[in-house]
Amino acid sequence: MSKRTATTASAADPRARHRDLVQQVEEHRARYYGDDAPTISDAEYDALEQELRDLEAEHPELAEPDRGGVLARYVWEFTYRGRVVLLHLRDDGLVTDEFI
Repeated sequence: MSKRTATTASAADPRARHRDLVQQVEEHRARYYGDDAPTISDAEYDALEQELRDLEAEHPELAEPDRGGVLARYVWEFTYRGRVVLLHLRDDGLVTDEFI
């Protein structure tokens, strides 16, 4: 999808584009961090994440803070008392945690 097509699609239906971007970012994040088998370059991932950030800035109602959003920049995974914990350091300085 060209940049122009993506921009037109997000302008026409920002909610649908947001769902698509969230799915892509989460899929590529899992492949990179979880599987250690990325399928796109860092630059391509960064472009998806930036588009999602821009879309959430234009439409704050689409942002999902409980998900950690695309604002999660660094992820640490460790085991605490037998449970796996993910810590996300976000661009805004907030640290969120998730027990899995």
